[in-house]
Amino acid sequence: MSQSGSEALNLEASRGDRAKAQAWIRRAGIVLFIASFLVPSAGPGGKWNFGAGAMAFCGAAVGLLGAICRPPAEWQAHQIFSTTCLALAFLANFTVFFHFGRTFRGCAILAPWAALGCSAAVWSFTPFYFWAVGIGLIHASRYRSASGRRNRSKICVV
Repeated sequence: MSQSGSEALNLEASRGDRAKAQAWIRRAGIVLFIASFLVPSAGPGGKWNFGAGAMAFCGAAVGLLGAICRPPAEWQAHQIFSTTCLALAFLANFTVFFHFGRTFRGCAILAPWAALGCSAAVWSFTPFYFWAVGIGLIHASRYRSASGRRNRSKICVV
């Protein structure tokens, strides 16, 4: 076998290994993302609340809608910033079902962590970490397609 033939086989093997690694990273992200809706979180009085992540998902939608519907005269700069961060983090939930460009994926990875900086209440909320790491892993697994080319602007349902 010629030198270029063996190099081609090595390249194919590395692409296959990369695809397997990406699949495992993505599966781990999906498991963490789903677990974030079920993982218990300590509530008031040290009581554990199961499904706190699912309740937070619904509560975030209601809270964001209430913040957005407020009259502009009542808005303050820090509220606009924190509401924007929380809205982007909430929208990151839906990015796990579609393939987007690198920039958009980067924003989806960072949005939950920006929301963490905006709200001290999130710091002790256990499901948050499962959710944020899960979204990060799902998008990180998509940074390169199996063929080694950049996966730019495809929007495909997974």
